[in-house]
Amino acid sequence: MNVKYIGISAALINASCFIPVLYKVIIEKSTHSISYYYVVLGFISQILWFLYSYVNKLLPLLLMSTYLIFFYSIIAFYKWHYEKTRQDVHSKLEDKCVVSN
Repeated sequence: MNVKYIGISAALINASCFIPVLYKVIIEKSTHSISYYYVVLGFISQILWFLYSYVNKLLPLLLMSTYLIFFYSIIAFYKWHYEKTRQDVHSKLEDKCVVSN
């Protein structure tokens, strides 16, 4: 068995793990539980993995890091956008709740 296929399989499985997160963010407009630290650290780590895989010519890792850079960019944009426009599900619930003294 070619070792490259193991790397490609791992990359595909890892990429599919993030589909539910994208669904929650884009379709359900729920970004409240996602930390900016998570997004920034994930983005930085994928930039480093991208550089490493590019220098060492590791195609599966290069493809995976490219995908995850795109993923973290989408998450960061939607988190910022939903919080700024208060379209996040949690923001809408907060707006409906009236606190009386």
